[in-house]
Amino acid sequence: MRHSYMLLLALWLLPWEVYSQSPVEGRHWRFGVMAGRQFKGKIYETTKMGSARGIIGGLDVSYAFEKARSGPSIHFQPNFSTFEKTETDGAAQSMYYTESKWKWEAVTVPLLVRYTVLGGRVRPFVEAGVSWRFRTGFSVNVRRETCGFAGCYATDTLINIQDIAKQDGFGIQAGGGLEVDVWNVTIPITIRIAESVRRYSGTYDPAVNAASYSNLKTKVVQISAGVVF
Repeated sequence: MRHSYMLLLALWLLPWEVYSQSPVEGRHWRFGVMAGRQFKGKIYETTKMGSARGIIGGLDVSYAFEKARSGPSIHFQPNFSTFEKTETDGAAQSMYYTESKWKWEAVTVPLLVRYTVLGGRVRPFVEAGVSWRFRTGFSVNVRRETCGFAGCYATDTLINIQDIAKQDGFGIQAGGGLEVDVWNVTIPITIRIAESVRRYSGTYDPAVNAASYSNLKTKVVQISAGVVF
């Protein structure tokens, strides 16, 4: 009976052992695509991290120092991303209420060093590196409401900040995730923080009150998945 239990245990563990061993030999160079969402972040040093929305999509070109699935690798991931965040001040239908909807879009070029552990079909990894972001659009739509005895009055103002605020180009990125082998491709799932390093100030323009748009230091949290061949 004891041998029967040992045999059943071995048969139960066999599929997991086979699944944990990757049948595909690794390669030095690999190419793929990636896409995901930016779901949290901030635009200015003076604000706090909060809920946001946006998309990210791009390429993944990597070089592994070893042909084994685990170990160090370098990843070049040029991508396009968008970011939208709403901030409010005051309460709706009160004497004073302001709603600011921030939007930006950018082309980002990260260069990351990734270290992958284990050698099976599912491999955890951590990564970190530097990036350069070229912002292609930046605006805010401000809605102000003032309520009194005669009712509420609202104004909407769309302000283009792209030419007012300097580019917060250089940044750092860090994150982690899993690489999962499915047939002959690899699916990396990553959660990452991307942050500009320096604090960039805007150019003052009395026409748009640009003084309130200084101290630009964008930080976002993104999650993405890809397909690597």
